[in-house]
Amino acid sequence: MDRSTYLKYLSALFLKGHRFSIRLQNRSKRDASQNLDTASNFNDLTIVITTFQERFAVFTVPLLKAIRSVSNVPIILVINGNLTTLTDTDKLSLFLSEIAKYDQIYPVTFQSFQGCAKMWNTGIIHSRTSNVLILNDDVSIVSENFNSDLAESLKILPKTGILTFNSSWSHFLINRKTNLRFGWFDERYIGIGNEDGEYAERYTRMTGEYIPTLKADAFVNISDTSRDESVVPTESKYSLFNSVFNEIRNVSPEAISAVELYPLAEWQTSMTALLSETNKEIISTTIMSKLQELDTTED
Repeated sequence: MDRSTYLKYLSALFLKGHRFSIRLQNRSKRDASQNLDTASNFNDLTIVITTFQERFAVFTVPLLKAIRSVSNVPIILVINGNLTTLTDTDKLSLFLSEIAKYDQIYPVTFQSFQGCAKMWNTGIIHSRTSNVLILNDDVSIVSENFNSDLAESLKILPKTGILTFNSSWSHFLINRKTNLRFGWFDERYIGIGNEDGEYAERYTRMTGEYIPTLKADAFVNISDTSRDESVVPTESKYSLFNSVFNEIRNVSPEAISAVELYPLAEWQTSMTALLSETNKEIISTTIMSKLQELDTTED
């Protein structure tokens, strides 16, 4: 067993103990959640889970199993591609056969690597409900608390349009009207990271309020470190490209705001190579040059 797999299984053992502790502390809450009629309470809800091949077996399948043990809410799986290679056919085939065991699972599969913003937008666009629960694949579910925590959050959502759980964007609820009012997640962040912070800033700038967060025992954020190794990270697992783009947005907001967001096919095509670039100056210069080119084209 390699080191990465060993650490993941250690993490799984820790989570079992954590979930057991929560169960002991929340028996009354558990009993209430078991009595909820999910068909009537959650009939305007879709769950979106983003994932990629390195997490299929270790995280995504167990997450689906935990959710399906207490809920039949439709689930859209947004499956990312790789930056420099095709997805492993054997892994994908096995994964698809595993998820086919569950009802109401709708996979959306990308052939190439996509940013988190695009995956979130894709999941929301493909849903047919007003409310969408978005989960990272490395979120663990305490099944006994899932329905009650979700029911509580759905009472709050109409007032705010969006909310996170436990102060983390690894699990959040959003209503379609929120996208119409504040816009979509910015797909110019073609890697992973900072797209959530930009959206939170936009929300606060337009409302004068912070996006609310709800403490929920149902969600445990594992924050696994696995990623597409071809995408250059910062000191964390998040993409260097997104970090540099975010710095430009903060320093030169006029350069960012002057460019129309959609369609983004040309932007993604011209920027994708920078996901493998290690030199921040090259990334920054190329981004600024492209922004100026697009601004000139629009004029």
